[in-house]
Amino acid sequence: MRTDPYYKKNLEQRIIKDADQAEFSAMIKDSVLIDAGLYDDMVSGALDDFETHDETITEKWHALDLEYDSANSEVYKEIERRSEILGESYPFKIKKNQITYHESKSHFYEFCLAISTAQNITTGNNVFFPRIFERMSALLFKQYLGHDSECIHVGSPRDAEIGKKFKEAMEKVHTITNEWIWNPIADFGDDPQTTGDEGLDFIAWKNTPDKRKGKLFILGQCACGGDWDTKFSDLNLGKIGKWFNPLCYINPPVRAFTTPFHLSDTNLSNAQSQAGIVFDRTRLTLIAERFSDFEEIAFWKNKIQELSKSVIY
Repeated sequence: MRTDPYYKKNLEQRIIKDADQAEFSAMIKDSVLIDAGLYDDMVSGALDDFETHDETITEKWHALDLEYDSANSEVYKEIERRSEILGESYPFKIKKNQITYHESKSHFYEFCLAISTAQNITTGNNVFFPRIFERMSALLFKQYLGHDSECIHVGSPRDAEIGKKFKEAMEKVHTITNEWIWNPIADFGDDPQTTGDEGLDFIAWKNTPDKRKGKLFILGQCACGGDWDTKFSDLNLGKIGKWFNPLCYINPPVRAFTTPFHLSDTNLSNAQSQAGIVFDRTRLTLIAERFSDFEEIAFWKNKIQELSKSVIY
């Protein structure tokens, strides 16, 4: 197999996709062979990335068998890797070449898995996947920040109490935080959009002990679609900052990027170099499982469990 960085990055995510398919099959059927994730690749003849270059192999069937064995081995390693990182938070058990589903406490891993394997998140009930994911990401970052932290979802479409317009949502943020002073740059107007969000989906912050200005803010962007790796720069502090003076008193705030996809180490490093702190499925799940009994997070469990089992193909 080729070893150049660009090829390696894409191959890793392809293996991750196959592992996702195996997990999702196990979630539906309770238990499957790990090679269930390779079915689509076998049908489409897309195992050539694992082809052998052994010149002694002359029979096509033999070469195909070796490609399959190599691909299956990589998927098995990926599933083992997830199990090691997540520990008791991983909702699957591995035994030989079989993977068995065990429902998690928060059901958040399953929710992210369903988003990642859905063919679309823009029709039917699937439109609720990104909306709930954004709100859950906000809550999980709040827990990540620890004691005396808060969060607010400001991405479009918003909850009624936040306001339809971007300006209305930001005025709500100012009321809660006493920062984010709405004061657009000269000649720029005073009402940027009706329903847009400037790439900002949620804000989480750590309050100061004396409640004076100077909070630590995390500005979150969520990417639920298969094009997540093109979204690293969508949340632009310059684009947001033109509406405020000051934006916040600890400047610049921390940018964050969340996605329901599981990222390889190579892709995680690449994402963090561009998007700020990155929380993929694994990191978010570890928080969700730890705080699964908290009222705010438990509130969403039935909703995400129902959605996870109704993925539209």
